[in-house]
Amino acid sequence: MIDWRTLIRAAGAAIAVVPAVKDWLWPRPAEWALLGAVGVTSVIGQLLMTHALRYVRAAVGGIIAQLTPITSLALGWALLGDRIGLLAAAGAVLTLVGVSVGAYLASGREADPVDE
Repeated sequence: MIDWRTLIRAAGAAIAVVPAVKDWLWPRPAEWALLGAVGVTSVIGQLLMTHALRYVRAAVGGIIAQLTPITSLALGWALLGDRIGLLAAAGAVLTLVGVSVGAYLASGREADPVDE
């Protein structure tokens, strides 16, 4: 029996394949190398993050994960020259305040010991 998640993924793939194939451009060799480097570094980063989260309580890890869009926004500005709009800046400030308060409140509790 096919569950609804599989149907949603199949529908998303069917919708995305039309514009992808219509305007497809094959990457050049240098671009293939960059794509490979992105793939390898993302897997390494995921493994390191998973290992690090082993030592963090789930609540704290969830709070810290909220910094991902702020980091993306800052890297886009610093490396690509993206402009940060007023609404994005306000959202970033609100997120930073929320993460700071959440991390402060969670910091007073002891983490469960990790079995090695």
